[in-house]
Amino acid sequence: MSDVLGENAVNYYSKESAKLYELSGAFKRIQESMAIDALSLSDFKKNDLILDLGCGTGFSLNVLIKKGFKAVGIDVSFEMLAHAKNKGLIVACADMKNLPFKDESFDGLISISAIQWEAPENYGLMLDEIRRVIKNSAIIQFYPKEKAEFECFIKLSEKKFEIVEVFSVGEGVKEKKYVRMIKQCKGRKA
Repeated sequence: MSDVLGENAVNYYSKESAKLYELSGAFKRIQESMAIDALSLSDFKKNDLILDLGCGTGFSLNVLIKKGFKAVGIDVSFEMLAHAKNKGLIVACADMKNLPFKDESFDGLISISAIQWEAPENYGLMLDEIRRVIKNSAIIQFYPKEKAEFECFIKLSEKKFEIVEVFSVGEGVKEKKYVRMIKQCKGRKA
């Protein structure tokens, strides 16, 4: 589970680095902005229960709650989760490939800047888990190491979901890619 930094999230986020992340105004602004962009691309409805995959210290969870959603977060880093818990957020320590929730527990899912911590060979397992725990759709933003990783993620998503859409927000070095994945289900339009 290593990301573009070449480290595993559990090892990377020590008590000190988690604290620095939490106190960084820049990280907070960027994460909140990307969460707002993700929500603008989603089909989530007010009061939907949304899972934040890789919630870190809770920046995106706070956005979800402010926007009228019920939200639960998971992360593999106890150190990051300690900050989210201190804010009163509902979080659990879990791996993206083995989510501790029943099938279709959530109306939707977002993940901001977290998927890059997972190795591409594990994308299939992670996508299976995402599909299993949601009723309708997920929107993912991440920073792949290289274009081939993003293409791999898209190809696997297309095998697991009925609709997969890629959106670009911003330009140049500030451009962010978002992937919306929808599974068709009864009673809800894509």
